[in-house]
Amino acid sequence: MGFTPSNGTKLYVGPVADINVDTASEYAGLTYVEVKGVTNLGEFGDSSADITSSELNDNRVQHAKGTRDGGSPAFVCNNYPDDAGQQAMYAAESDNNDYAFKIVFPNPKTTGGVGATRYFRGRVMSTREGVGAANSPINVTFNVGINSDVVRVAAT
Repeated sequence: MGFTPSNGTKLYVGPVADINVDTASEYAGLTYVEVKGVTNLGEFGDSSADITSSELNDNRVQHAKGTRDGGSPAFVCNNYPDDAGQQAMYAAESDNNDYAFKIVFPNPKTTGGVGATRYFRGRVMSTREGVGAANSPINVTFNVGINSDVVRVAAT
């Protein structure tokens, strides 16, 4: 079994999505626009807060899972001011709504199939442009705070 290269992965932003959107079929029924120029999608997925207790009688720290956090990935893109997807990300940053997101990996199992897909709701927390040094592309980083489970759909 080999690994899946990241090149070919696509990011999509959808409409405002309320808390009732939480299944693969509900996410799949929405309309998305691709965000072009993506160079890095960072890391996303749940982790649990660590709740600890130190009991005097056993000299051992006990751990329990607390609230879950889907993360705040930084989606880095080459700056394409005319791209509809990037324009949608800028617009999403200007309000306090959760938006639907879709990420599709480049690993379909069959001809005409679809790669593994990830869906989630989140808020675009910031949009920051980076100029960098000479001979570097101007980029924009969209930081997204994930406010739902990350729904995983297998490749077909």
